[in-house]
Order: sequence, then C-alpha cells, then structure tokens
Amino acid sequence: RDKLVTGVQTCALPIFGTSSGGSPGTTTGTQLYSGSFTPLRSTSKILIQVSDVCISEESNTGDWAWIGAWRDGNLLAVNSGSALYSHFGGNYNMGHKTFNHTFNSWGTSAGTILIRAGMNQSSSYVNGQSAYADGTNPAVVGISIWEIA
Repeated sequence: RDKLVTGVQTCALPIFGTSSGGSPGTTTGTQLYSGSFTPLRSTSKILIQVSDVCISEESNTGDWAWIGAWRDGNLLAVNSGSALYSHFGGNYNMGHKTFNHTFNSWGTSAGTILIRAGMNQSSSYVNGQSAYADGTNPAVVGISIWEIA
C-alpha cells in the first residue's frame, strides 16, 4: 500500500431498483452507500470514487441524471447531466454517472458518508430494475473511500 494512503474503505454491492424523482438530496434517488468513515489525520484529503451507475427515467418528465455524496447531511459534490433529449428521438432520458472527487478532511472524528443517485423530476431506474433471469446481477457498484496524507 502507498505510504501516503492512511485509510481505505471499499465495497462492491449489487444495487438496482426504482427511486423517487427529485433534485439531489439525502432522501431523493436511490441510496448507493451509507457508512461511517473516520479520517486519521485532520490535514489529509478524502477521495470518494463510485463506478459507473446507469440511471434512466421511468416516465418522460426528467431532464438529467445525478450522483452525489454527503457527509453528515452536508453536500460534498454532485455529478449531474444527461445526453440531449433530441439525441434519443423523443424517448426517455438516461445517464451514466461516475463519481471521483477529493475533499479536505473534516478532522479526526467519525462522519457518515451517504452516496445517492437518481433522476430529477421523475421516478427512475438505477442500474435497471432487477437481476437477470439466471439469478446474476448486472448492477454491481464499486465504491471506494480513501484517505490520502
């Protein structure tokens, strides 16, 4: 492990389903992750990475997909946007979102990290809505939270 990396928390979870629509928030969209993270140093950087998440609308009322991260209810960052509606010939919108952001440490106390994804204004599918008929799940989302000295 790199000597400057002081802490790493990773997971790969099968995440899929439908979610309520709305602008990015701690109660909208689909929860991808919620967990505690405690930096070892108050001067370090925290890197949050989320692999590709496919977000599509359930009805033709949303305009853009989003993925965001919060710490203790405070927004850290959001990645949002979708391909132009005209590119889909009047069909539903969708977006593939990844998340790769660095933040200053908040000290050495525990903080709850929340990661959510969704579509504005409409119910949405996050990584489809179910597993394949053979029981496999195409919707694994990789999440890493790093502390870098």
